[in-house]
Amino acid sequence: TTTTTTTFTCGLNMVDVGFILDVSGSVGPANFALVQSAVADTVRTLNVGLDAVRISLMTYHAQQFFQFDFNDFMTSADVASAIEAIMYDDSQQYGTATGAALDFFVDNFLNAGAGWRGADSIVYVITDGQSQDSVNAAAARLQATGVQVVALGITSAVNDAELNVIASSPADVILVADFNLVASAIQEDVNNRDTCTTTTTTTTTTTTTTTTSTSAPCSSRPIDLLFVVDVSGSVGASNFALVQSALSDAVSLLGVTSTGVQVALMTYHSEQFLQFDFNDYTTATEVVNAINALVYDDSRLFGTATGAALSFAEANLLQASAGWRGGETLVYVITDGQSQDTVDAGAAQLKGSGATVVAIGITNAVNINELETIASTADDVSVVTDFAQLSNTITTNVDSRICATVETCDGITTVPSGLACSCRPDIANCQTCLFDTIPILNSCSKCRNSKYLLDGNCVDVCPVGYVETGSGTFGLECVAVVTTTAAATTTTTTT
Repeated sequence: TTTTTTTFTCGLNMVDVGFILDVSGSVGPANFALVQSAVADTVRTLNVGLDAVRISLMTYHAQQFFQFDFNDFMTSADVASAIEAIMYDDSQQYGTATGAALDFFVDNFLNAGAGWRGADSIVYVITDGQSQDSVNAAAARLQATGVQVVALGITSAVNDAELNVIASSPADVILVADFNLVASAIQEDVNNRDTCTTTTTTTTTTTTTTTTSTSAPCSSRPIDLLFVVDVSGSVGASNFALVQSALSDAVSLLGVTSTGVQVALMTYHSEQFLQFDFNDYTTATEVVNAINALVYDDSRLFGTATGAALSFAEANLLQASAGWRGGETLVYVITDGQSQDTVDAGAAQLKGSGATVVAIGITNAVNINELETIASTADDVSVVTDFAQLSNTITTNVDSRICATVETCDGITTVPSGLACSCRPDIANCQTCLFDTIPILNSCSKCRNSKYLLDGNCVDVCPVGYVETGSGTFGLECVAVVTTTAAATTTTTTT
């Protein structure tokens, strides 16, 4: 088999990065040492240079202190050493004037004399408490320069509303519970920003492997997806199992929710069988389980009445009572042979609902003209030579029709297009999600602010039946507890 894997690696290149560090009395020497270490370690991962990443840094409490500008140091080692050389003044409990610090940064760092190039720039404002002066005017002034402002608040003493004023967007606010989490928060955020490179690796192997995917679904926009599946005598039990597997693979791609993708399924031979409608299941896992639970009746060789099945589908499933929403609808008709009744009227009835109908024929026993009558257009007809090819055909078709416009929103840009995005307006505390012009509900794959990932969303604590795993600000998740019962055994030992 040949496997092609595409990965996206994001980092900073040709970006000016500024740090504004709170050194007020509430921080303390020990915690400031953690901040120094966090920023220095992050800098060491960057490509610092004259034509690469440039770094500047200032500190502040009630006063402001210029530590170094964008053209003072041109290697990551030199920048890290300068950061670690900064001394914390604990001679008294200084206050916090964040607003004045933002103004100071604009006046003293965002100019050509300080090495600022005036292009892509990110400024990290790191504070452990509420400012004692107003930040509104200064924050607006800083943002007006075009820089991306990230506000990182430490401990519960910070003011969330104030951080949102400072930051360029809600997605640029990071909250951590204590100073020990600052390092992972900064590093993770830097890694998720700016330039993304694509690496494609093709591997050929003859080893059979089983891969378990934990990636988020590809779409949750409101689409009603209906499968009309032939279970006539010519299919057979073993081939029907391949059909079940193919449908399960396709559904596993999707963000099945009550407001996103809904799935219904019917089977037919000479009779019609409603297996489940659009509002029976609200997760992909539930739909897959229902598909895998279907039982093929091989008690005799049933005939094929596809025309009657199409009419049944429209009359019984494309109705509000079956959970159909009457909007975007995609119907897959899957058959392995020619119908023994006419399909013309049933096909017209089904397409008259406004649904897009895809006809998939299996083996050379199908009638191409009949499939084209069933399908919305000739382009909506697919023919495979055997059942083993069905999974790839359906999955590819579903991916191209439902998933094509979906990208990953990672921080503030999409991968691979680099468009501006944010997961947080629709998925609270989500750092990475799927994005189709807007965040796709229940698609979060990474949470921020020390929240736990659970079923595509971010929660404060894991519910009963789950354990909290992971570490750092962005790496926490809830994992279901698997309980196993071992058979009792008796061991006799002879000595």
